[in-house]
Amino acid sequence: MITAFFVYNGKGEVLISRLFRDGVRRNVCEVFRIQVISKCSDIKSPVLTLGSTSFLHIRHGALWIVAVTRSNVDASVVLEYLHRFVDLLKRLFELDNVTEDDVKANFPLVYEVLDESIESGHVSNMDLSTLRPYLSAPVAETGRFKNHTASGLLAKAGTIRRKSAGKLPQIINAPLDAAAAPHPWRPQAPKYKKNSVQIDVIEDFNLLTTANGFVLRSFVEGRILMDCRLSGVPTCLFGLVHENQGDAYEELKSSDCTFHQCVSLKDFDEHRIIKFVPPDGKFELLSYRTDVENPPFSVFTTREAYSGDSESSYTVDLESAYPSTVAATNVVLRIPVPPGTSKLRANTEIGKCRLVEEENVVQWSIKKMNGGQKHRLQFAVPNSAADAVAAKPPISLSFSIDSYSVGGHKVQFFKVHEPTMNYATVKSVTYLSRAKSYEVRM
Repeated sequence: MITAFFVYNGKGEVLISRLFRDGVRRNVCEVFRIQVISKCSDIKSPVLTLGSTSFLHIRHGALWIVAVTRSNVDASVVLEYLHRFVDLLKRLFELDNVTEDDVKANFPLVYEVLDESIESGHVSNMDLSTLRPYLSAPVAETGRFKNHTASGLLAKAGTIRRKSAGKLPQIINAPLDAAAAPHPWRPQAPKYKKNSVQIDVIEDFNLLTTANGFVLRSFVEGRILMDCRLSGVPTCLFGLVHENQGDAYEELKSSDCTFHQCVSLKDFDEHRIIKFVPPDGKFELLSYRTDVENPPFSVFTTREAYSGDSESSYTVDLESAYPSTVAATNVVLRIPVPPGTSKLRANTEIGKCRLVEEENVVQWSIKKMNGGQKHRLQFAVPNSAADAVAAKPPISLSFSIDSYSVGGHKVQFFKVHEPTMNYATVKSVTYLSRAKSYEVRM
C-alpha cells in the first residue's frame, strides 16, 4: 500500500507530490531529500526505512521516483510500479527518456496518470490502452524530439555515419527554399554591408566524485549562441557533430536538448540537419545536456597524520586529460582545511599556493596548464586544527579552456542561402569550456 508518491529533480526539488493515505505529512519529502539525495554516493539499497516509514525509490536520468509506505508491503511490487510508471510517461510523451522539463510541461497529465494508476494507495491500472480514455490532459511540446523521429538525439544533424557518409554533401548542396512563411522573430529584410555569422559553443562542466574516484555525475550543459548579421531573409543550415578519440564522428547522444523556435523540426526529421531562418542579431540556437565519460581533470588527494606529529601532511595531484595542444587558464583548486587553521607550509612545482583563512581553504592557482600534464602540491597544517572537524566539504576546481569542447562537440558546417541576394558570408566559430560545479569529496 503506497501512502505517498514523489518525483524529485537532481537537486532534490519536488516536482510531483501526492498523498494517498493519512499517516505521513507532506514534509516527509524533506526526509528523503536529506537522507538519500544529498548522500547519493552512499546509497546501496532502493529501500530506506526510518522507523515505521519506508522510502522505495528508483532513478531515471536525473529524476528520483519515490514511493512512501507505512505498511508491510511487498517491495518488489512497489518497485515494479515505479518502473512501469516511468515507462508509461515515456510512452505517453513518445520519448526515450523523461526529463525535468517534460514533467514540468505535463503536470496535469502526470497527475492524471498517477491518480488513475493508484486508488487509495493500491496499484490498480497500469495498462496504457486502458488508461488513455481516462486521460484528458494533452501532451505538451517541450522542444525535444520523439523516439519515432530523432530518438532524443541532439545533432543527428550533421552526424557522419559510415553507411551514409556520402549522402551529406548532397543534403548540404541541395537548393534551399526561400522563406515563404512569416517569421515573427525576424524583422523584414534587414540590410548589411558586411554579412557575418558568429557561432559560440559554450559548455559548463559539472562533476562530482567520491573520495575514491567513483564518478557520481559528469555532464556538460551546453549552449550554441549565434550573432547573425545577415541581409534579407536567409535560410541557414547548421551541422553539429561529436568527435570521438579516433577523430571519427559518432552520434552525439543528449539526455536533454531545446531548440529555438526558428528551427524547422520537419527538416530535422527528414534530413537530420538543423535548418532555420535566423533572428537578426544575437540569440541562442539550442541548449543541451550531455554526459561526459572522460573529465578534463583528475584530482587525487592523500592525507597523512601520525601519532605524535604536530602536523598533518597533504599531497594533491592534479592531472589534465585534454589534448596537449590545448591549454586551460585560471585553474584554481580549493582544498578545504578545518576551521581555525592559521599556518600553512606548502611546496608546489607550478603556480601559487596560499591559505585563505576566512574561507578555511588552501587555494592552489595555476595561470596556464596544458593537456597531458600532472602537477603536485604538498602542504601541511597543524594537527590541532586538522583533528577538530571530522566532516569536510568537497575539493572544488575552476578553470576555463578556450578553443576546446569538453563534451566533444564540433561545428561541422554552416551554410547561408539568400536567393534574392546571393551574398558571401563571413563566418567564425569559437569554443569555450569552463567549470560550473567541479567537486571531489574528501
